[in-house]
Amino acid sequence: MIYSVLGKKTGNFTDKKTGENITFAKLYVTFPDDTVEGECVEAVSVNPDRAKEISVGDKVRFDRNQYGKVICVELV
Repeated sequence: MIYSVLGKKTGNFTDKKTGENITFAKLYVTFPDDTVEGECVEAVSVNPDRAKEISVGDKVRFDRNQYGKVICVELV
């Protein structure tokens, strides 16, 4: 499925249990869905380094593992 990138967010925080600095990135995307009038939206967690290569307005495709976690992001 092809998703349209509407926005992206990157940031970091300190894990309260371990004290480790965690860096994160989210892509905010839309996609067509037959069960929805209009388009669906989703916030997708991605690798922060990969998010740097993606711009708002890009079209992307995701590969997910058996748990639904994104393991690959491809520009379309």
